[in-house]
Amino acid sequence: MRKGESILLLAQSILKLHIQPYTPSRITASISRLKAKILSILLSLCEAESISYLDEVASSTKSLELSKSVALEVFELLKKAFGRNPGHLTAGRPMGFVQLNAMRLADIFSDDSNF
Repeated sequence: MRKGESILLLAQSILKLHIQPYTPSRITASISRLKAKILSILLSLCEAESISYLDEVASSTKSLELSKSVALEVFELLKKAFGRNPGHLTAGRPMGFVQLNAMRLADIFSDDSNF
């Protein structure tokens, strides 16, 4: 496994966690915080001044496909976030940091030639 693949696998696993309508609010909040944190980690890697993380993962076909899968999960998060009724968000279902980090990552992905 290449250096960049492990974080992508972790991100993919976390972003694929779906919250069911009957999920208790404390679990929903925990999942939202977990998603926000992994998106924040990806942002930190992508914004690092050294070698581009996206260029590094694009150097392998497997890593590139994995990163595209993660990017699709990020876009899916944004689709759900902006497609839902804003009144649906409550203190028990926080999504602010998830949405903010997803938007920042989407901006980075849109500027990268590998995507």
